[in-house]
Amino acid sequence: MSTSEPTFDSRALRKALGAFFTPSAFCDYVVDWAVHSPDDRVLEPACGEAAFLLSAGRRLAKLAADQGTHPPHSTESSYMPRMLDTLSHWSRRRGAKLR
Repeated sequence: MSTSEPTFDSRALRKALGAFFTPSAFCDYVVDWAVHSPDDRVLEPACGEAAFLLSAGRRLAKLAADQGTHPPHSTESSYMPRMLDTLSHWSRRRGAKLR
C-alpha cells in the first residue's frame, strides 16, 4: 500500500474536464493588448490557475506606477475571478503563489 498522496489531478482528468491552461507569455500579450489604464477592470469567467489574473494584476500595477498613481479601487476589486472548476481552484491555491 502506498503512503503517497492520491493523485486528484492528471492530464487525462484535465482533458476530460475541458481544462486548458494558458502559457503566461500569451496571457501577458493578451492583457497588454486589452488593459490600457489602471482604472480598467478585468473579469475572468473561468480563471483556472489564474494565469490571466496574475498577468492583469501585474499590468494594472505597472500602468499605475507609470502614471505615478495608485489604482482608484483596491486590487481585489480590479479583477474578479469566477471559479467554475473546483479542481483547478484547488490546484491553484495549493501550488502557485502571486508574483
